Parts: sequence; C-alpha cells; structure tokens
Amino acid sequence: MMFSRHIHQCVKSKLLMRNNFLLPVNNCNEYCLKSTKLEASAKTDIDKAPLLDAVETSSVAKGLFCDRVDKAMLIYPEFEETEDLTDVENFAGRVRSILKKQCNFVEWDKNRCIPEEVKFTLKKIGLYSMSVPQQYGGLNLNNKAKSRIYAELGCDLTLFASAFVQNELICETLKMFGSEEQKRTYLPMLAAGDISGAFCLHEHACGQDIAAMRTESVKNCDAGFKLNGQKSWVTNGALADLLVVFARMQSENCDQKVFSDPSANLSAFLVDRRKIEGLNVTKRQNTIGLRGLEIVDLVFEDVIIPETAILGNESGGFDIANSIVGNSRYSFSAVASAFLKRLINVASQHCNKHKLYGRPLSESNFIREHLSNLAMHVYILETMTFYIAGHLDSDSTKDFTVEGSIAQLLSRKYLREGIVSVMEIFGASATTTDEDFERLLRDITTFSSFMNSDDWLVGYIATSGLAAWAQNRAVDLHKTCRPDDYPWHVIKNRWLSNDVYKKTFSFKHYLHENLHPSLMDASRFIEEVMCKFEHIIRNQLKLKQKVRTVFIDGIFERNMI
Repeated sequence: MMFSRHIHQCVKSKLLMRNNFLLPVNNCNEYCLKSTKLEASAKTDIDKAPLLDAVETSSVAKGLFCDRVDKAMLIYPEFEETEDLTDVENFAGRVRSILKKQCNFVEWDKNRCIPEEVKFTLKKIGLYSMSVPQQYGGLNLNNKAKSRIYAELGCDLTLFASAFVQNELICETLKMFGSEEQKRTYLPMLAAGDISGAFCLHEHACGQDIAAMRTESVKNCDAGFKLNGQKSWVTNGALADLLVVFARMQSENCDQKVFSDPSANLSAFLVDRRKIEGLNVTKRQNTIGLRGLEIVDLVFEDVIIPETAILGNESGGFDIANSIVGNSRYSFSAVASAFLKRLINVASQHCNKHKLYGRPLSESNFIREHLSNLAMHVYILETMTFYIAGHLDSDSTKDFTVEGSIAQLLSRKYLREGIVSVMEIFGASATTTDEDFERLLRDITTFSSFMNSDDWLVGYIATSGLAAWAQNRAVDLHKTCRPDDYPWHVIKNRWLSNDVYKKTFSFKHYLHENLHPSLMDASRFIEEVMCKFEHIIRNQLKLKQKVRTVFIDGIFERNMI
C-alpha cells in the first residue's frame, strides 16, 4: 500500500507534520527557515501529545489504523433488558403488519407518491417520531431499536428514505442543537404527525462540497435574517412545514463574499414554512427510482426569518451538518441487510419451484454459492449495524463516523452485487416487467446515489485513519523527522522494521484472547496487518525525508459531507 502517491484525488494540499500539528506548506525550504523559531514551543507541544502506550477509545477503526485497539470495544453490545427487546420486537411487528396490509409499493412507484392514509397510519404508531424524546410525545428509541425498525422498512427503500429524513435529519437536529423554545414548539407537533420536515443542505453548484455553498443569509438588525439562494435534492421539500436550512452568514454592508473556508460563517436555521413568504418549489426531480418521494428544488427569495430561528451557534452550521450526516451513515446498512434478506427469500422460492436438467435449482452448487454469499453479506451488514448502534447507545461521545462510512460503503457494494446475483438466478424472466426486478433495480440505483460515492467513502476512510495515526504518533513523528537530534530513535525504528519481516510474528495486543476461538486466525491476521501497516507509513515518511510531508488533508475531512 503506497501512501506517497495517489491517496485520494480530493487531497490536493500537502501538510507538514510538526509535533502534533498539521501545517499547510507550499515551500518546504521556507518552512525549514522558520523551523528554528518554533523549536521553543516544540517541547511543550510534545509534552501535551498522547502517550505511545495509550489506546484509541473513541473509534475501533481509528484504533486499527493506529495499532492501538481498545480491547473493551471488542465486546459486542446487546440490549440490556429483555423487556426492551420485547417492546422493540412488538413495535417491529406492528410496522410489518401495516406494510403487509396497507402498502402497495408498485402503485406508489406508478403514482409517484406515498398515500396519505399510509403516512397517517405510520405517524400514528410513531414511525416518524422515533427520535423525539418522550417528554415531547415521541418514542425516544435508542440507536439499536431504531436500527431494528429500519430493517423492517427494507421491503421498500422509498419508505425508509421518508422515515430516515424525519427521524435522523430533522428530529435529531432539533433534539441535539435546538433551543428549549424550539424544542417545545416543534417536537410535539413532529411527534404527533401534525407537521413534517425537510433537510436543505445540498445545492446544484456544490453537491457535497460545502465550501462552494452559495445560499446566504444577510443579517438585518430590524427583521432578523434574509435568506437567498437555491437548495436542490430536498426530500419532502414540497410537503414539509419545517425546514432545516444551511446558509452562509453575510453582513449587510459586505460586498465581498469569501467562501474559501468551508466552516466560516456557515449557519443552520430552523425555518417555519407557515410563517414566511418568498419560498418557491421550482422543480420536482424525475428520478428513475424511489419515485414515491417528493424530491424537489427550493428557491429562497428574500425570505425573512427571526433571529430565534438559528440552530446552535451562529457559525456552527458546519459542525451541525457534519455531526448529523456523519452519525447517521450506518443506518443505511440496516435497511440494506433487510433488502438483501428479501432478495434471498425471493430467490429461494424461485429455486425451489423451478428445475434445470431435471433437478431443482436449489441443488445447484452455483446457486448455493450465490445465496450463501448473499447470506454472508447480510450477516456482515447486520453485525456492523448493531455493533455501531450499541456502542453509540453506551457512549454517545464516541466517534463512529469512520465505521459508519465503512458500513455505507459495503451497503452500496452488496446491494448492487445482490440484485445482479438474484437476476442471474432468475435468468431471462428477470428482465420482464412481470417480475418486480425492474423497480428494485431502479430503486437501488437511486438509493445508492443518495449515499456518498465509493471513491469519496474510500478517501474519507483513508484520510481519517491517517489523520488519527498522525495525531497519535506526534512524538514519534517529531523524532523521525529529526534523525540528527534523535539517532537512537532511528536505530530503534530500523530494528523494529527488521522485526516486521520475520517469519514468526510477535503479537502485541493478543486480540485472539478476547474473541471466540473460531476468530483466532482472523484476529491474528488483523494484528499482523496493523503492525505492517504502521511500518509502511513510517517507511514512506523516511523515503520522503527531503520534504517530510504527510499526505493528510484536514480540509478534505472537514469540507466533504
């Protein structure tokens, strides 16, 4: 694995590692001239750096990058009380019953809408208020329970997308960042189903690049704020009463607009559509799949909103967007696993009924291989979903955005592979409109496009892991980049490098002692890979000694959502 080149196309700048800081540099010679002036602060910064023996407690994925796995995070989280699990299963059963009796997904696709009576029934049982605290009339389900309910919605991705927006984007934003007055005003109405919401973040000009956002809010001393701009791909935008809108804060007397810093002056607003004028729906997207969703473009023309509409801090919009979107990525793996289960059931029934060369398809080794791979993918996605959800329930301060990105990446991959495998099992009949594969294929394609692209997810996972490694190895990097000052450190690293290539690998963490015996070989392989992975990074730093750069772009991690 080479880190000196082509880590990610989005990583344009080079950052110089100095102590525990990543400093952007354009000219290494210029930095070297200034380095003597920074030596006074170097010792202080090193003292503040994390100890080498410390473990990564906030994220298991970052711990794998850093070779500092916290063994306590290997414990698989479960429901603490049997009653809690029983309540969740009962609720899941009610949702399943409604979907079976009242939902005709083919008609939704043809009519391009979810019937109001279905929405009313689902709102009545609390499907759209799972994230609302009980004091405001909601169910206040934890992450494991919500993941279980999302799995029931795997029968139709349109319904999941609708529930996801209301729970994870609207209710969670209001619950985490709304003021007490905002919560008292809107959470009870969201819980009762009297109003619905929409999340207005992306624009045609920027997509996922928040740095290019052009929607702006001008602060007016008399009226509050004036919103101008256009938001695209807004799910439920035409029907929503409550909008979470992200815009750049601009002074009324400021003519020059600066958009270089993605987090500068970015604010989030809670806009009550019933109390404003100047908001127009310009276009409904004619998507090939998920046709039951109202996906539209919204244009804000001199929309006046009060100062009390701000969510969180005045310039905290970027942190809000990053937190809400990043923490909810793993939810896609819950619905993806359920969708794959549905494909397995359909394929199994087909194989039991049809024969080839006088033998049932179910006896074919090739068919069994396809279905066993699908079953393995279901197991992987379910395991990741409830692992992440459980740890977030036990400690909400943990950072599982990297794990969520991995889950989303696998969800995209397994959904595409799953539908293709099952269509191959069905053969030519899968290409006719008599079967439902045409709609499922369209839904998967559209659903995957709503997630981040594979390239983006790979880049985010890689850069986040490298950034965590650099932060944890601050002292080590400081010494590695100064061989004249720390000769013994260089000798020690060379000795460790030789140890990596020995046939008998020396274990450091003994992960297999904390896992089931069946996972012994896998755990030993992971531990060996962690050690060699770190060695590769060190070698790349040594080979690039002249410039002493680490290819980690903090701007990339902050700029892309």
